[in-house]
Amino acid sequence: MLRCLLFLFSIVQASAQTMQSPAMLGMGNTAAAKESVYSVWRNPAGIARLSSAQAGIAFQSHFISSAFYSYAGVATKSIANFGVAGIQYANSQLSGAIASSSVGICYGYSILKKWNVGAGIDRQVVRWKDFETENYENDSEHRFLANVGLQYHGEHFSAGAYYKQLGELVIGVGYRVSDQLHLAADLSKEELQRPDFRAGLRYQVVRNFYLLGGISSNPLQHYAGASVLIRNFRIDLASSFHRDLGFSPQVAMGYALR
Repeated sequence: MLRCLLFLFSIVQASAQTMQSPAMLGMGNTAAAKESVYSVWRNPAGIARLSSAQAGIAFQSHFISSAFYSYAGVATKSIANFGVAGIQYANSQLSGAIASSSVGICYGYSILKKWNVGAGIDRQVVRWKDFETENYENDSEHRFLANVGLQYHGEHFSAGAYYKQLGELVIGVGYRVSDQLHLAADLSKEELQRPDFRAGLRYQVVRNFYLLGGISSNPLQHYAGASVLIRNFRIDLASSFHRDLGFSPQVAMGYALR
């Protein structure tokens, strides 16, 4: 019974959230101070210094359930000297009964070389299937959600924060210990929920191959993953592990136009 209740609660939570990339998920779901094409889903300031056009796609099976899965895509493009624009799309499905989708745009700009700022807006739709009519149109929820972010990047230390409408505030830091080891930590607070502390690391095993690991406190989950760079392509694999619900594996592929 407890497992069923936790599963249903996780569905409600997932329907209100955006996608996460394996490169961030594998590091404990940390994202505040990260620079990546996948920052479009989290902190829009993280795209401000991406000089090349990039794109990525991702798929996640929640709790290894064929009935509950998500897929998504992102892309960014530099606008001459006027910052970087990003777009995103994400969709989650549960047994054909609940469908959640999100489409949005964002913009990031670099200030004084070390500071990034960003803002975005998403249109989210959550639909419940009417089994009498076999469609979703009779009962659905539509909303627009704004998102703003800030980052600082020094030689070894980085910091970031972002706020998503409906009450999610995340602050985080990153530290490059060496060329091989990078550490990250986030503190997230959502309205009516306890704070969630997340921490993770990325370790370069050999050139172009990285191992990821992390942990979060609310709920208690462990994370692991790996990243491989092949020329302009990047392949990321990661999974979270919930002690009651099990694994949620995710895969993503990205491409950077040099």
